[in-house]
Amino acid sequence: MGNALPDVCVVVLNWNGREHLPDLLPSLLRAKKAYGGACRIVVLDNPGPADDLAWVRENFPEIEGVRAPKNDYLFSYNWFLPQVSERIVVLLNNDLKVDENFLKPLVRPFEDSSMFSTSAKSLSWDGQEVTSAAFRACSHHGWYYWDNLESDKTVETLFAVGGFMALDRLKFLKIGGFDRLFFPAYGEDVDLCIRAKNQGWESIYVPESVVLHKEGASWKNDGSSKRYLTSTKTHLLVQ
Repeated sequence: MGNALPDVCVVVLNWNGREHLPDLLPSLLRAKKAYGGACRIVVLDNPGPADDLAWVRENFPEIEGVRAPKNDYLFSYNWFLPQVSERIVVLLNNDLKVDENFLKPLVRPFEDSSMFSTSAKSLSWDGQEVTSAAFRACSHHGWYYWDNLESDKTVETLFAVGGFMALDRLKFLKIGGFDRLFFPAYGEDVDLCIRAKNQGWESIYVPESVVLHKEGASWKNDGSSKRYLTSTKTHLLVQ
């Protein structure tokens, strides 16, 4: 890669999230300008009650809109990424706002051919609390779990968080993308990065890359009980 920055495709997964996009999309356009390399921004829309893509096209014509065949949660990435030409892809939830300089540190590590994915640092919406950093595997009486590990340095992580991660698209496709065993959500990013690790590829946490996250906002229409049950199922599957 050298001094040249790679072409990047930033993909925002959206479902019924128009209320979040006025925060995220302008911040992404600022980040694209600061990046300095070629950067394409796509809203990947899972069909919902409202025509969010019409709103995107009217208000942000410089951003592409793609409608998935159905609301397949984040597994719409498995459908869309084979169609992307860029090797480095950034996957983002819609309930974020990104720092102006978040792209370059997230992408630079892919100069190393062993890199599979990188994960940004997530802060609370007010920017006061670190809500996601590096992760390490832990166990307690035979129960395996992952623990958030704050660090001000780039470090290896058990997994890159699917809501704000960059990945090598060709490696992603080689190992089959996200496993539908984890449908509809939670744990698919853990499983993905563990499978990548088994291939000898790395995932790292990059604290210089920062996003603000409305924690759990994209699940509000499904209710907290569904979110809890889905998360519990994930921990059982990853054991």
